[in-house]
Amino acid sequence: MNEIVEKIKNIIIEHSESGLTAKDINEETNIAEIGLDSIAFIKVIVQIEEQFNISVDDDYLTMNSVPTVKSFVDIVLQELN
Repeated sequence: MNEIVEKIKNIIIEHSESGLTAKDINEETNIAEIGLDSIAFIKVIVQIEEQFNISVDDDYLTMNSVPTVKSFVDIVLQELN
């Protein structure tokens, strides 16, 4: 699971304009507070789908439905199982 967390953190950092590093983010980090706008959020979703070879349900395509890093992790784990 730590590998999933780290991959997701790196994807978020790549699309964030906050200048944060993986050490600055934990599972409870609110993604809206670290500089993700709605377009960057969708890019994160697309990259997560590609990275983990999953399809994220349309219910999760808003920032309100996926507020934290852990929310992304939970989606990936749910789709992988």
